Amino acid sequence: MKQISEDNKRKSWHIITLVFGAILLLSGSFPADKNPEAGKGQEQVFVIDETQSRIFWRVDAHNGIIPLCEGELVMQGNALIDAQFRVCMDSLRNLDIDYHLMKSVFENTIKSKEIFHTERFPYAYFKLCCSEKSGNDSLLLAGDLVIKDIENCIRFNTFFQQTGDSIQANTDTINIDRTNWGIFAMTKKYRTSESSYLVSDTIQFQIKLSGKLKDL
Repeated sequence: MKQISEDNKRKSWHIITLVFGAILLLSGSFPADKNPEAGKGQEQVFVIDETQSRIFWRVDAHNGIIPLCEGELVMQGNALIDAQFRVCMDSLRNLDIDYHLMKSVFENTIKSKEIFHTERFPYAYFKLCCSEKSGNDSLLLAGDLVIKDIENCIRFNTFFQQTGDSIQANTDTINIDRTNWGIFAMTKKYRTSESSYLVSDTIQFQIKLSGKLKDL
């Protein structure tokens, strides 16, 4: 019985060794970086110019802009390896309403606690997760968008150009479902009657970024 027990132990250790070795071999087969361009060249940090950068938004027939407070883009060779920026939600503006009083009422409604609640959440944030080249001058990006302290991943394509010490980025239209960020006011998902006033659940964003190489 003792001999059988010793044999079983040796077999168990043999199996554990084989499994562990297989894991090591498999782990070595995965790429170290999701972006094949990463690791080629020195890192360069570009500071976003908030005077030349903004987010364009659209909901149904209305549209406007939201300024960016600050942010950085980090390049390594031709690869975007990091990006993050802060958006000034409390400075959101409407551009399609000419009558000043109506414009003010509309902006205050969007900033109210029923929508973006900018008094409590004055900023939104974006943090890059990964990027890959999708064309000669374009990148497919994925990152976390935080609105009202709720974080969700978004994916979008952006046109990208780096010239000397400056960088420019212009995204395609980004569609988000506002209910994923806890914005349920006037949504069709919770309509109380056929005559309820409804607003689309889809908010469209288009981001324009301009940056300068950071002085070291």
